[in-house]
Amino acid sequence: AIKLVTGLGETLVERLLLYDALAMRFSTLAIAKDPSCPVCGDAPTITALKEENTTCDIPASDTLGNGAASTIQPRELRALLDHKETLALLDVREPYEREIVALANTHEIPLAELEKRMHELPEDRDIVVYCRSGARSAQAVSALRKAGFARARNLERGILGWIDDVDPSLARY
Repeated sequence: AIKLVTGLGETLVERLLLYDALAMRFSTLAIAKDPSCPVCGDAPTITALKEENTTCDIPASDTLGNGAASTIQPRELRALLDHKETLALLDVREPYEREIVALANTHEIPLAELEKRMHELPEDRDIVVYCRSGARSAQAVSALRKAGFARARNLERGILGWIDDVDPSLARY
């Protein structure tokens, strides 16, 4: 793009640059325009860029069917803890991960053991579940809600989100 804008050097218009890493060689391959191409063909149908709003994220408004939000943002959790809200924290990471970094006053149950150890969790309080980045804790929240823990919520982006948004002094891994 810089070569096209500045007019400097030789561009790769109608050519493809090939790199052979094994032989450490570059070569070019001539390619012709496709007359039926919707962008550059004889009668283009795509003439402008438009943004698509496509994502695979779990939406923050996800309610898992019972009306209660299934996720909580790190700053929102910090505010609840600052106001001495009575909630339970559940860390579903492995013990070696907790040795690197962990939040205080947390129930520690690895995801693989959760089903047989759910009885250790309080049923009368909100439970905020976290892992490293939010994937395992989302699975844990789903399992907890199916088992009747309707007030279980996933810490969005896990402990990494907590570090990014609340306490950057904690160790990242």
